[in-house]
Amino acid sequence: MIRLLPDRLSVLTPSGAEYGISWPDVYRVHASRLDLITESARVLCFDYDYGEFIEVDESMGGFEEMVSHLGEHLPLPADYKRQIDATQCHADPITLYCRT
Repeated sequence: MIRLLPDRLSVLTPSGAEYGISWPDVYRVHASRLDLITESARVLCFDYDYGEFIEVDESMGGFEEMVSHLGEHLPLPADYKRQIDATQCHADPITLYCRT
């Protein structure tokens, strides 16, 4: 389950563990599409500046709400939702945000 909180992106695992990334710690956001053979899934990757990352995909509860409100927490391009939807399998990820 994905939750957007005022101070961070939070992911709750089926076992009940919670992990997340605070908005100021987000270094980069990539969008891509995962090939699942019979279907595909949109994926967002939130990178820390030291190499670790948090990856979420549309099979996770809360994904659509997260995408709808992500621009309220990070300075994303105006058409970021269209860019996420336009991702293609086997293509390079699209960078939606990179802290300068």
